[in-house]
Amino acid sequence: MIKKYRVWDKNKKSWVSCNVVIDFSGLLFWTFGYESRLIDDPETYDVQYSTGLLDKKANEIYEGDMFNYRWQILIIEYVNDMFHCKSTKYKNLSGGNYRLDSLKKECAVIGNIHENPELRPWPAQ
Repeated sequence: MIKKYRVWDKNKKSWVSCNVVIDFSGLLFWTFGYESRLIDDPETYDVQYSTGLLDKKANEIYEGDMFNYRWQILIIEYVNDMFHCKSTKYKNLSGGNYRLDSLKKECAVIGNIHENPELRPWPAQ
């Protein structure tokens, strides 16, 4: 299975619109037709993987996306090879985690951690 992802440029504060490839070891490369070049400063970029799921409005759900669910905002995280929703209300409690596949039909993406940092109740770590 080919993983789908999006790449955020931390310096330009925008999504990368050109082709970026991740090799098996996790290195990032720019691609130009049949040629590629190693990205020399990978810390400048944040790679966010697709969950492979759609929200109730048929938007693809990515790591870093946010949902408004009942009385809280949930952030999609990828931890221990698994996607889950972390409640922003319970920052330090494991009870604040929700199964993404059980919520996808109830929730719609309202933003993401990069373009909508004001939705986060605490600063990014």
